[in-house]
Amino acid sequence: MTTRATAEGAKRYAARFAATAAPGHFREPANCSSPGEAAPLLSSIGIGTYLGNPDEATDRSYAASIVAAVQGGINVIDSAINYRFQKSERAIAAALRELAQEGIARDELFLSTKGGYITPDADDPGDPQAYFEREYLRPGVLRAEDVAAGCHSMSPSFLANQLDRSLKNLSVDCIDLYYIHNPETQLGEIPRDEFLRRLREAFEGSSSDAVRIEVNEVRISGGQATVRLSRKDSIGGRIQTIQQTLLMVKGPGGWTIREIGR
Repeated sequence: MTTRATAEGAKRYAARFAATAAPGHFREPANCSSPGEAAPLLSSIGIGTYLGNPDEATDRSYAASIVAAVQGGINVIDSAINYRFQKSERAIAAALRELAQEGIARDELFLSTKGGYITPDADDPGDPQAYFEREYLRPGVLRAEDVAAGCHSMSPSFLANQLDRSLKNLSVDCIDLYYIHNPETQLGEIPRDEFLRRLREAFEGSSSDAVRIEVNEVRISGGQATVRLSRKDSIGGRIQTIQQTLLMVKGPGGWTIREIGR
């Protein structure tokens, strides 16, 4: 399944609900457009895929729920590779195939997922430790020293591996939003300077020929961490630079991350 969420596709999706959606249900996210390309319209609520047993019955329930949500006016779908040991992403893929048969295209839907937590594969039965060694340690994807709290890594090689796995699980060519999943997991396990180094590497290691990410500044003060980024995109031979500032805020429920400006 090709393409990604686009302004044109999301507008087409929103038009399906012009007579039924509440005013403002579909909106363009702030600070997400780029020169020459508007951001896609997103529904005011989305559907997540976090909990449940890693079995076929739950797979079918999730796929049916996602199809019903999209048919009812929700075009934001969220997951993570560790949700139900990779099966939630695969349930989304099944839903996308069914939706495509009904005429709802990939460019109408906004997909997000996450990487960071080390997870087994529910569809690969056997010893989880043997799976980790075969898939991550022996190929050099992950080193023991890259792991924090016994379950989390932000190393560029690991995140690249997880992104590729998520693309395969979801059966798509592009993920619209990719999160580093709960990077704050590492804050209590490693010194602050090491955490900042890993966070910087995680962003800069995500660069490619088309997109170059540079971390200009990482700063922690009290319960807040601020990351200033420059993203250089090569589009049609042009290079455009977008500066973003991300703020990590520690609250009663843990750390949250949000964009606070460009």
